[in-house]
Amino acid sequence: MIPILFFQRLPIVALSLTSFCSPDLFASDSDLRFYTREVRIQTSDYTGKLTLCPLYDDRELAITTRWDDSNPRHYRMLKLMGDYGFHGTLYMNHGMNGEKSLDFDQLKALDADLGAHSMTHPRLATNLSINQMFWEVAEIRAILESERDQPINSYCFSDGNFRNRARPFMQGEIAKSLQRVGYTHNVYARFAESIPDELDAVSTVSPISAGDKNPSMKKFDQRFEQIMSDPNEWYAEAPCVSIGVHVWLYNDESWGEMEEIYKKYANRENWWYCDQSDYAAYQKLLKHTSWAVTDRKDNEVTYEIRVPYASDLGSNSPLSLRFSVPNSRVFVDGELVMARSDDEGTIFHLLPPDFAQIPREISYFRNLTNQPSQPAGSASETSLRAWLYLGANDQLQLQISNRSSVSVEEVRLSYILPPKYENPLAENLVGIASGETLKLERPLKVIGSGEYLWGVPYLLCQIDYLANGQAERVFVSTFDQAVQPPYEAGFRDDSFVSGIFTDLSISERAAELSEPGAAKLASLAWYGPTEMERLMYNRYVLATDLRLSDELESAPSGERYYFIIRELVSDQGGVLVSRSFARLKGVYLNGRKVPKSERGNIPIQPGLNRFVTIHKVNNRTDRKRDYFTYEVRSH
Repeated sequence: MIPILFFQRLPIVALSLTSFCSPDLFASDSDLRFYTREVRIQTSDYTGKLTLCPLYDDRELAITTRWDDSNPRHYRMLKLMGDYGFHGTLYMNHGMNGEKSLDFDQLKALDADLGAHSMTHPRLATNLSINQMFWEVAEIRAILESERDQPINSYCFSDGNFRNRARPFMQGEIAKSLQRVGYTHNVYARFAESIPDELDAVSTVSPISAGDKNPSMKKFDQRFEQIMSDPNEWYAEAPCVSIGVHVWLYNDESWGEMEEIYKKYANRENWWYCDQSDYAAYQKLLKHTSWAVTDRKDNEVTYEIRVPYASDLGSNSPLSLRFSVPNSRVFVDGELVMARSDDEGTIFHLLPPDFAQIPREISYFRNLTNQPSQPAGSASETSLRAWLYLGANDQLQLQISNRSSVSVEEVRLSYILPPKYENPLAENLVGIASGETLKLERPLKVIGSGEYLWGVPYLLCQIDYLANGQAERVFVSTFDQAVQPPYEAGFRDDSFVSGIFTDLSISERAAELSEPGAAKLASLAWYGPTEMERLMYNRYVLATDLRLSDELESAPSGERYYFIIRELVSDQGGVLVSRSFARLKGVYLNGRKVPKSERGNIPIQPGLNRFVTIHKVNNRTDRKRDYFTYEVRSH
């Protein structure tokens, strides 16, 4: 199992934030590879037309499922789905909040399809620095692919968080990062609809929830009838219905109701029961497949069809085509293939050849501390091993070794770099002989400044190739040096978390503590922002788990509490907003206790403000870092 990485290198200072955006920096579709197929059709009418089927086998509707997080109940859900012919995708984290990842051997045995759900289940737009966000969405792909030996082409946001009012630019940064990493599908339709024109479009689904804890056939039927009553609202953009979202079923009654839903909606002859990876790949096939007529004569027409590699799309999903004349015979590269006819024509499928199929073996090599040399004895199930190192002056060094007994061919290097750097187009190599080691160096172009530099940038390279005519893949990664953001008055950098206390009478001093300029209580320890906190999160987030890590391990049992003090300067005044305030033990501002009825929007005055909150230690204090976020809005 690959451990979760947290950052520990020493900081240097960075510059102020600037923005950038250039269409040619994010064009992942321009990196697609293509193969061609000759399709010859014997027909009673050679003037017939060839078209792509909007869904596999020209079905009228695609239906799939989506189940989030690394939940051990997924095993039971997969078996239940299989009993009724349903397919779907598990959107997984890796070590979310200390939980163990699922058993990948068992997932393989169940033929589970996987999607990415971040490394640690954070709120990407609300909580993280740009570089931490990039690491969350990038490394999870490399880990899941190498553990499952299956490409990952789809993404699902933890907590559905892809935008934030306090940091509106993050939505665009997230969209750019997901494209750089290689995700072509997203389960959140609102996100997919908001992709800017300079980025590639992503496919999406039309969701229906059966109920996370207590599935209801009645509610599911109502929702299904509702969306089917007006398909014009969704079908053209997302002709795929997705059932989900969480497997929080705790009793046999809930599982029984879920089974009844599957039973009722199973075996529809004209539905495509697919997983999200197959659906996503099919949408890319529709967008990028093209053809030309190369010969047309009596009773026969020949096409040359240009199709993207399945390994670039993330699935071996076949492409379905329709020729408008029924009872035609179809030959692909000279071989007769199976086809079916209806009143509107003949339908046939194109499968990717072996060399264009998804990789069967995938490995991942991690350079956690950016060491120049790969440790001896690094195991690999793939033919190639690799090592990535970022040298001085942003010189990226890639070493690739062929330790197998065969030469590898059609080597393709795809760099997946954080927004700090310009992302280069893929690079092709002829091949690597058995026993040969290549050492390549590429200068990287820095195009970002300020927050694009802060934190610990994560760099990834994807190496695709053929070994004995079969596709394999290797990921290799490293980290740039850590860069601490400059001090910023207010919010996190002027905040302190007290040591843990059990005597609640201490809380009576909270109003006094909230007076601007008041001294902190000498009887308690006080902790300012940590280096790791400032590397990982943005200025609005107070990572109390990091500040109190030692005390949380040694504090006595029973009810335990702590203060958070924040100071901020407001030029014009405004209101404090947080979804956390309503459930806190106490909130105090500028010497006054704020009643619960006023915590929705707390007025702040121009100039210096100090507010104090009282928190109760619970089982989430040491892991839910988004608990203490807040923002200031103008009146």
